[in-house]
Amino acid sequence: MSQRAAAKLYKVPKTTLRRNLEEEEPERHERGPVPILGEELEEAIVSYIKKMAQLGFPITRKCLQEVGRSLARVASENGNPRAEEITSGKKWLELFLKRHQCISLRTAEHVSNAQASVSENDIREHFEKLERRLTEEGLIHILRQPDRVFNTDETSMSLNPSGQRVLATRGARNVYSRGGSDKESVTLLVTGNAAGALAPTAIVLRRKTLPVALTDLIRAGFYLLNSDKGWQTGKTFLEYLENSFTPFLVEKGIRRPVLLFLDNHRSHLVLDVVSYCERSGIVLLPLLPNATHICWDK
Repeated sequence: MSQRAAAKLYKVPKTTLRRNLEEEEPERHERGPVPILGEELEEAIVSYIKKMAQLGFPITRKCLQEVGRSLARVASENGNPRAEEITSGKKWLELFLKRHQCISLRTAEHVSNAQASVSENDIREHFEKLERRLTEEGLIHILRQPDRVFNTDETSMSLNPSGQRVLATRGARNVYSRGGSDKESVTLLVTGNAAGALAPTAIVLRRKTLPVALTDLIRAGFYLLNSDKGWQTGKTFLEYLENSFTPFLVEKGIRRPVLLFLDNHRSHLVLDVVSYCERSGIVLLPLLPNATHICWDK
């Protein structure tokens, strides 16, 4: 049957019939089950990944797996029975990437002997990018107000440092010094601004809980935290921002937003930290990896 005859028989405009015949049939995709965490929350995660990459804090596979597990725990506590299925972030990440093909795993540029190879030009280019970003967001004027420009960094301190020279009986075969666990350490988080003012220094201890007697002994200018291994985590960093750094800004009358320069340690990149900083007027700015020893020394 010709197109003209079909159009006349079925009372369909000939142009409509021709257009439908010429167009390819759209590919049909079967819709799978609703994501365990819900479509709205997954879209929020996609936005978080894109934003962190744009800010210079690209999210690693391991970090995103932890995001999935963390959100699953919250969803389970809120009565989502399927959330318990996310026992490993590995499977969830695989399915997440299939559902959101705008996100892909990329290999970050690796620099061998990184600290030795970072040049002054690399640093200048990095800060030029930051300057453009601050200009676009209308925040460039804050750089001229040193009390609103902060840097934070953590360092680990062993509770059982390497042996030192001591006095002992001549001829003794072995000399021992009693100490704690070989692997036990504490983490210090030091935060200060360009005007020279220090926010309270956080001390992260390897403890399940903090004894009241210990917290009562802490001096002003310090803030005690605890984690399973004595390391900085997303949870401890968020607690520090909420209960120490933000109250410090209020106490000192420091106007927000403030700029907070920091490295890309994964404790700084968790979703809860990023969300809190956005709500609280704390603008996270990345430092060039492996270059802090040059940036601040110069």
